[in-house]
Amino acid sequence: MTKTLAHTLFDFFKNMKTLTPFLHKLYELVTDPITNDLVSWEKNGQCFVVYKPTEFSLLVLPHYFKHNNFSSFIRQLNQYGFHKLHPDEWIFGHHNFRWGQREKLSSITRKKKENYRVNENSSEIPLNFRKKFYAEIDLLKRYRQILTKDILDVCRRQEHFLIRQQHLESLQKKLESEVNHLKSFIFGYFSRIISKECEFEGSLKCFYPEKNSNTKNRKHFDYSSNFKPRL
Repeated sequence: MTKTLAHTLFDFFKNMKTLTPFLHKLYELVTDPITNDLVSWEKNGQCFVVYKPTEFSLLVLPHYFKHNNFSSFIRQLNQYGFHKLHPDEWIFGHHNFRWGQREKLSSITRKKKENYRVNENSSEIPLNFRKKFYAEIDLLKRYRQILTKDILDVCRRQEHFLIRQQHLESLQKKLESEVNHLKSFIFGYFSRIISKECEFEGSLKCFYPEKNSNTKNRKHFDYSSNFKPRL
């Protein structure tokens, strides 16, 4: 029993060493539960399906491969003997590509160049799907242009807002300067009035210095008590 397990592990690691990077990455991306809404195994585990080719090309392919071309991905599948199993859906299968049977991946070999050319000429991608795929790409390009235009519009508005803000700040500084000037003018005006009133009161005291003192020192003379008529 132990010998059988050891041989199984030995065969497994041996197959992993001879496994091509494309098949390893393909198995990983199909099995990854995070991308199940874009690509996943069928319920029977004998094939996989790509639900959204456009999103799959933009989000999944660059993460595993060095491109985002769905047509190149299909050509690679054809090179390894995968077949499109449904004319109206992106379902692909291979008799050695099964869920939970990673050890069978080493049995999948790449076709010779001549066979691949024959397979490429017999293109398994229907014309209507290719048109639909390219139409979706054109739609994404238009969305990108619209988004770029909106971003530029926002940048222009932001620049206009900054210019207006600087203008308002300059106006605020000018108003503050005018208010301070008005305050200083009013303060100086009332200061001159107060100083003139003080000077005027001082000049009055110079001209009439004893006016108040004479009135205070006057004695009240009672004529009725001292007056005696002559007989």
